[in-house]
Amino acid sequence: MNTSPNPFLSLSHRALAVLVLYPAWVTGYMTIAHLTVHRTVGSVRSLVDSHLPFWSIAIVPYQLAYLQLVVCAALLPKREDFSRLLYAFLWTSVLTFAIYLIAPTEAPAVYTPLPEHIFGRLVGLQYAMDSRVNCFPSFHCSLTTLGTLGTWHLSPRWRNGNIAFTLVVVASTVLLKQHWLLCIPAGIGMSCFAWWLAGLHRRPI
Repeated sequence: MNTSPNPFLSLSHRALAVLVLYPAWVTGYMTIAHLTVHRTVGSVRSLVDSHLPFWSIAIVPYQLAYLQLVVCAALLPKREDFSRLLYAFLWTSVLTFAIYLIAPTEAPAVYTPLPEHIFGRLVGLQYAMDSRVNCFPSFHCSLTTLGTLGTWHLSPRWRNGNIAFTLVVVASTVLLKQHWLLCIPAGIGMSCFAWWLAGLHRRPI
């Protein structure tokens, strides 16, 4: 009797995994933000950061970044591929949360005055939900980079689309004054390291 797992995961199973992971991640992020809101070790601001413009429209790709795992859930039916992505997401979360907890950094100051249009209001809502700590490394950069790594083996259309989306999200993190410039390579590097770690764990979910 063949007891090996089905090499494919149904869309419902993949969607359920994402629906379980996201609330768990949000809970962890908010808990650490609460614990570190009055305890920062400094800033990673560079000389270039003060010269970067503020673009309120960047809130659109910044918010859409949270859908990255949802898109990947639809694009990765193979159990092995989807498992590696989820393990990489878990490794990224654990390592990033550890840095946030041990060495919380100051985020850029809230940009004011905000424009009086829909994008400005959305940025204001984002500022209200976020504490101004724990910006290094950028989890937005990590998340979208994981999406690119996870779909790299797919058709050029999906691969190039994910690369373009990642670049736009990466730019949005500094154009919204949510992150410093150095948060970007740190976030990308973290996800690449987590992807490598996930590759060492060959047991599929």
